[in-house]
Amino acid sequence: MQWFQCVSLLLDDFEEIEMDVLHPVQAVAMNRQHIAETYGGKLCLLVGIDVQSLLSFWSAKEIAAGVHEILDCFARPEGGLMLGAGNAVIPGSNARSHRVVLEQCLARGSGQAITWLPQRKKSELCAS
Repeated sequence: MQWFQCVSLLLDDFEEIEMDVLHPVQAVAMNRQHIAETYGGKLCLLVGIDVQSLLSFWSAKEIAAGVHEILDCFARPEGGLMLGAGNAVIPGSNARSHRVVLEQCLARGSGQAITWLPQRKKSELCAS
């Protein structure tokens, strides 16, 4: 929580200098609802799916509910939401878990711009 309190003081400045993406938006460290309400539509928000518990140990039904909770908070018709597998895909998370996330995004994606980013090398994500 301390990290977010420090960075939150700078978010308006980030918007002013035309920063495009806030990454990461993490459930444990940040108030997601506040971020969505304050910066949704202003910054693209890259929201991390919890790989340490949600994708590793939860059932498909629980994963779907977790994804819908994120989509309910962040998804907007004008876009600005990217979902990612936290900062890494860890042992225990499996293809089935990632498929559930993708299916839920596709099911909800009608009229909303939602992107699912499986973990890649940072150089691939930052390439122009």
